[in-house]
Amino acid sequence: MKRIEINRKRLGVSLVIIGLILVLFALQGTFENKLKKAALMNSDLINLKKYSALNDKLIYNLPKEWVSKENDYSLSEVLYNNYFSDKLLDIHGYVEVWKDDGTLKTFVERSKDSAVKEYEYNNYVSSSSRINNKEAFEVSYTMDSAKLGYNAYEYYINLDNSVVKFSFFVGKDKNKENYSLLFKTIVETFSYNE
Repeated sequence: MKRIEINRKRLGVSLVIIGLILVLFALQGTFENKLKKAALMNSDLINLKKYSALNDKLIYNLPKEWVSKENDYSLSEVLYNNYFSDKLLDIHGYVEVWKDDGTLKTFVERSKDSAVKEYEYNNYVSSSSRINNKEAFEVSYTMDSAKLGYNAYEYYINLDNSVVKFSFFVGKDKNKENYSLLFKTIVETFSYNE
């Protein structure tokens, strides 16, 4: 019969490391929420204003400092459109809800194909994800014209027979590293009550 010897020091160190990993894993959500709040504070956008659409089924928040204007597209596939901007930060964009019965991936591809032709698009990156337990796509790219250049961040979220699209455009000279986290934090404020 073979005798098994246990190195108590190695076992103790291994158990401590496993314990620390478990503690860090448990605290991950707390750190992530604090990091998102820090991104909002770092951009001086901590105060949010609540918006609702589609008979209060869709609710989301935007920074209070941003100017917004709802547009009516009652005769098109666009069920809702709210354009927003912040001239100081050189950020603009919109929140839209589109009627769509197809797959979210197909909608994202159609959106890419119908982009404004006056711009040159580069560094296009698209990845599937989940936002608030809904199927989503996150898209980023750069847009350049003879006069202007923008970094674009778009989020597509699948709803029943429709798609919510959050689009953020930042002037290239004003873009900051934390903007992608900031914009995703804003998008994650959305909720949809069916």
